Amino acid sequence: MDILKDTNKALSISDQISLLQKRGVFIEDISFAHQVLEYVSFYRFKAYLVPFQKNDGTKNYIPGTSFFKAWQYYYFDAQLRLLMMEAIEQVEVAVKTKMVNYLSNKYGPLGYLNCSIFATPLNYEKYNKLLLNVYETISKSSDGTVKNLGKTHKTFDSFPIWIIFEFMTFGNMVTFFRLLKKEYFQPLKK
Repeated sequence: MDILKDTNKALSISDQISLLQKRGVFIEDISFAHQVLEYVSFYRFKAYLVPFQKNDGTKNYIPGTSFFKAWQYYYFDAQLRLLMMEAIEQVEVAVKTKMVNYLSNKYGPLGYLNCSIFATPLNYEKYNKLLLNVYETISKSSDGTVKNLGKTHKTFDSFPIWIIFEFMTFGNMVTFFRLLKKEYFQPLKK
């Protein structure tokens, strides 16, 4: 079976614009549409036109469908995504900071190695995989501070918790919290 047989053929940006027009999209400014489709893939942009598609089995759009209006939806969505990422980052940094402050003050700089803070039975496979993942991220870092720490900390398990948490991804952090005893969530509630 020829895999490419059922694949749509690639279209130039001009052909993409012509196809949208043929399907009923009103394009107010051809040069603007061309500019948009140079930076936003046709496939991605079409997703913002879906609400305007006729429900008749064709790929045509309802009369009055505007390219510019679809672009406004795309732009709004992009801006909203950026705001959400910024807010998520602020929450992530705050949660990491609270946990680092709590655990390091209660258990010392290597508190993340203290098995008593984790729910029992501890899933050592997940715990070790988590630490290896973070250590790998640290080892690939071009951060000058980490390189200097590497001179004094010869093994990864001697890095202080604030370095470990700084290099945790959001997913690493979720795994860490899933392994923790529930009582260690208290400092996060404040």
